[in-house]
Amino acid sequence: MGTILRMGSGYFPTILSVLLIGFGIALMLRALTTTESIDPGWSFKALIILPIAFALFGFLLDRAGFVPAMFILILGSAIAGNEFRLVEVLGLAIFMTVLSIGVFIYGLGLPYPMYVWPPNFKIH
Repeated sequence: MGTILRMGSGYFPTILSVLLIGFGIALMLRALTTTESIDPGWSFKALIILPIAFALFGFLLDRAGFVPAMFILILGSAIAGNEFRLVEVLGLAIFMTVLSIGVFIYGLGLPYPMYVWPPNFKIH
């Protein structure tokens, strides 16, 4: 598994799973101790738009680049919500795209192209 300085292949998934289990237990305990009720309503708009946004991200990642794919993912995710405001979403999309470039491309060194020009929309 390795150490924090010399991580093995199982280090990150193990730490991530421990954190997720911890959050799950904390949420379960909070839910068992509260008397609040939750409205069990479904959002059919989100049920349709979110998978489309995820699929577009996967489709655009190697055909148009990381920046357009991330921008479309964030925009589509925001459209699926009930409180969509275009100016706020555009600001958030720009901020999150720049942050994602810093984390994934420069920080982690993932080999995604930032832009592909002209875009190649052919299906492989």
